Amino acid sequence: MRTHTGEKPYSCQICEKSFITLQDRERHMRIHTGEKPYLCDVCGKSFSHLSSRNKHAKTHEVHTTENNIVVSDNNIDISYNNIDISYNNIDISDNNIDISDNNIHISDNNIHISDNNIDISDNNIDISDNNIDVSDNNIDISDNNIDISNNNIDISDNNIDISDNNIDVSDNNIDISDNNIDISDNNIDISDNNIENPEFEQVFIKEEDKTNISQVKTENAEIEVEEEDLVKKYWEEFTSDLP
Repeated sequence: MRTHTGEKPYSCQICEKSFITLQDRERHMRIHTGEKPYLCDVCGKSFSHLSSRNKHAKTHEVHTTENNIVVSDNNIDISYNNIDISYNNIDISDNNIDISDNNIHISDNNIHISDNNIDISDNNIDISDNNIDVSDNNIDISDNNIDISNNNIDISDNNIDISDNNIDVSDNNIDISDNNIDISDNNIDISDNNIENPEFEQVFIKEEDKTNISQVKTENAEIEVEEEDLVKKYWEEFTSDLP
């Protein structure tokens, strides 16, 4: 009835502004007290009002769909950062993605990518003709649900240095089925890495994909791997467990 009568029995003791309900006055008092009781579960940022917290929470949801994305002819340096990508719903699907002819340097970072739901599917992805240096990083990619399926992926003609990293890729659920992948004509250096728990919790590879994997183009690839016999041993053990 107060909406109709205009009665506002609850007054602020600081500025004397009046309100219809006690709840409205309590929300108003936070302006004076600075109280922010609503915390973001992802980043810990606090808010005075629940609606503000809910609006902020949407900034942690990543949706990149039905786009043409071109990242080419750039010098990209991502170094000396603390990067935390966790507790997000990330959807990168149905895109045409061209990442080619770049000089990419990603080194000396602390990278934490965990507890995410990541969908990278149904994309046309061209990652070719790049100089890529991913070295001297601490990388934690764990406890994620990752769907990387039904993509056309061209990762060819790159100079790739992935060395001297500490990499944790444990406890992920990864679906890498139904992809067409071309990884030919690459110069790849993957030496001097410390890899923790390289065996994924679940890797889904469909029966028809086993043939595709054996037919992946690798001619002219120069792969420099220290302790080659040990790497070969781990690979044979991994592939022997495939369904």
